[in-house]
Amino acid sequence: MTKRGMHMALQRALSLAAGIGFVATLGALPLLGSLAVLALALGLYAFWPVPAAPAGAFRYRRGPAVVIPDLMGLVLVSAFVGLPLLVSRIEGALHPSALLVWPLGAVFVSLLVIGWKRGVFALELGAEALRADTGLRHRAWRYDQIAAVEPWRSDLVRPVRPLAPLLVAAGQPGAAGALMVSRPGRGVALVHRDGTRWPIPGDAFEDGLKALLTACAARGVTLKVPADAA
Repeated sequence: MTKRGMHMALQRALSLAAGIGFVATLGALPLLGSLAVLALALGLYAFWPVPAAPAGAFRYRRGPAVVIPDLMGLVLVSAFVGLPLLVSRIEGALHPSALLVWPLGAVFVSLLVIGWKRGVFALELGAEALRADTGLRHRAWRYDQIAAVEPWRSDLVRPVRPLAPLLVAAGQPGAAGALMVSRPGRGVALVHRDGTRWPIPGDAFEDGLKALLTACAARGVTLKVPADAA
């Protein structure tokens, strides 16, 4: 994992831990104490120091690509994991609902993963090669190694979309609606001459995608998508 990837993963993990703590300790702490835990969760997310991306690197727009999935993930996972702990504390034993609710909370961690992947991604277009911090590693491909640029499509929230009725039942109609109207992600896939594919989602990354296609076209890379597709 890269340095920026580790920082952003820790940012989300600590914010989530504080969010779960806020829900689990409701009623056990004075009102100011509960608000302090909530403020800690929000503060860790908003002000956690993250190493800067390289100057001039293309990044996803934070609002739609990073903040929205992050906040949905933090709220939903905190609620689904924290509520059984809250009930268990009141009743003095682990509530059976945890067996159903905790797996749902684990599923919604995927939203935090989406926010992390988009938040850490930084694409640099050099004269001879393109480089990117993907969070897991630093990746670099020379333009002459790229055989083609193809269309790419993926539905990252498909695994959790069937859970929308459960969100409504749990009193989260807004989150359920957001899942139902979310559309499959679109972008491009860079195809290496050895057959390796490198997908780059294009939603909320219009400027970066346009610059990438322009750079590839200028160097003779075969584009199977229009150069103005972004």
